[in-house]
Amino acid sequence: MANDPDALFPSGPTTRRGLLSAFSRRAAERLPDLPNLEGGSPAGRLAPRPPKDYFHEEPPDWIDPVLSGDDLVAEIKDSTADRGMHIWWLGQSGFLVQIAGESVVLDPYLSDSLSPERLRITGLVAQPEQLAFVDAVVSSHSHADHLDPGTLPGVLSGAASFVCAAGIEDLAGERAGGRSPDASLAPGEAEGDLRRVP
Repeated sequence: MANDPDALFPSGPTTRRGLLSAFSRRAAERLPDLPNLEGGSPAGRLAPRPPKDYFHEEPPDWIDPVLSGDDLVAEIKDSTADRGMHIWWLGQSGFLVQIAGESVVLDPYLSDSLSPERLRITGLVAQPEQLAFVDAVVSSHSHADHLDPGTLPGVLSGAASFVCAAGIEDLAGERAGGRSPDASLAPGEAEGDLRRVP
């Protein structure tokens, strides 16, 4: 496993189109070639493609989202009845994790509030207000692309709980448009249950 980076990312029924474009590309490239309908393939088997080293591949300069806007929101909302976990990559360091119909957004950066000092590497997947239906928003630390003043007020405009790292509560409240966090977590307190947040 130590030499197999793909072992870190198991495949299965909960892998969604919006997770990471690299996963989508890897999956598409691993699809077998269709057999020639006239001659067929030897013994009815498809020849595997040689593996490619994605772990050491240089990242692209720009990544366009596979799904965005209303299409992304529709997929997320349609998945609430599914059992299991779903994960969507929101670009940059942001993710939306859905478990048993409850949605948590982690480190959302859905604006261009940091331009031109820090350029985005991904296209915008949604306007912040489009994700106001989520149950919780978590900002892991005080970097502006994890605690974005252009994103937090919109995402928090619904009924979501707001959780931040301990020690940045005042800054988090300021960047969230004046809304104080509902809870903060210090290192070692990651075992908290977000359902207990008021």
